[in-house]
Amino acid sequence: MQKVIVYRKVDPRVLDYLRTKCEVVYFEKLDESTYPHFISHLNDTVALLGSALKIDEEILEKSPKLKVVSNISVGYDNLD
Repeated sequence: MQKVIVYRKVDPRVLDYLRTKCEVVYFEKLDESTYPHFISHLNDTVALLGSALKIDEEILEKSPKLKVVSNISVGYDNLD
């Protein structure tokens, strides 16, 4: 199964649906305590779903299999 990281609180129905299609790693929020765990999952993640996280060069370099970034917000200024 392909891995998706959800890094924002979402409706439980969204998580339930995603879990029928892929492996989901869920972070209700990212902070100093959860960020290292988030980073540790990037290597084999194909999609990121969330908001308010700067998707920068560091994250992209650690995500060689990444195909999709879904930004749950208005705008895209947090995407490099």
